[in-house]
Amino acid sequence: MVISELINNFELSNYATTILKNHYFHPKVALLINQILSSKRRAVPKSIEQNIVIHLARATPIAFSHVAIYIDKIYGKGQYTYHSLCFCEDVPLKVHRPSNSQVDDSALIYVDDSNNIRLGVIVGIIRLITTTNIIFIIDQAKIMDCDFFLLNGIKYINDLLVYTQFPTPPNTISIGYNSIIEKAAYRFDQHQNSICEFHLFPNLLEST
Repeated sequence: MVISELINNFELSNYATTILKNHYFHPKVALLINQILSSKRRAVPKSIEQNIVIHLARATPIAFSHVAIYIDKIYGKGQYTYHSLCFCEDVPLKVHRPSNSQVDDSALIYVDDSNNIRLGVIVGIIRLITTTNIIFIIDQAKIMDCDFFLLNGIKYINDLLVYTQFPTPPNTISIGYNSIIEKAAYRFDQHQNSICEFHLFPNLLEST
């Protein structure tokens, strides 16, 4: 049923695109449609320039004790300001809320120093006082498996739903905003075991 719905959606999209490009289509309506489509954007731009402007929200207390220890050790106590929210190209990037046991969109898809794709949640955003560089503090998730189903003996993998696990103690790292690929959503109940679902469905609007 899902496959037939997807095929139908593709056919509708293809049909609509064909009509839109037809020179008989009303030009003002076509312009309106193009304006609406161009106003939408991915959760995070695919290519982030080095000189992009990031707007930080007001400084807040550090939310996690292990993050405070990590930042002080790496960057020095009092050498930064801590923030729980920032806007990158009007896209909100926020720190994970530990009290939230349902879906949260403070997760990221990013690349590490070896250009490997990783998953993690934002646990801190800091601005260094000396250099004014903005650093994202990430608790890295370990990928365990992807969602899949079997049909007629064939395994079909849905890599838009990834099962992960957060190690204890947390594997905390630092990245720059130019390492971010996209936002993601995740579901993690702290009262259950450490398995966490990452949902890789980037929204075309500001938030996942």
